[in-house]
Amino acid sequence: MSRRVDQHIAVHRFIAHRQRVLDMKPAVDSRRSKSVPAAPKGDGAGKRPSTNSQQQNQPRKTPMQKERERKIQADNQRLLDRLIKISNRKPQF
Repeated sequence: MSRRVDQHIAVHRFIAHRQRVLDMKPAVDSRRSKSVPAAPKGDGAGKRPSTNSQQQNQPRKTPMQKERERKIQADNQRLLDRLIKISNRKPQF
């Protein structure tokens, strides 16, 4: 009996953790480090700011890839909803 209770608590904690992870917003520290010298002024006048080189090298996603990712996200959300529903049930013992 205690094992079922422990298992229920573990599932509930896992679901709560997953919900917090899904609700988390991205955070990027864009402050300049003191160890990195500032760029010289006047050299970059009129130039467009450079974009992330990784984004330039990645091919565009095809509609099929986008649909697959959308389906995966929908399945993940449905699974999470089911786990939350299970964790909110009253124990039957």
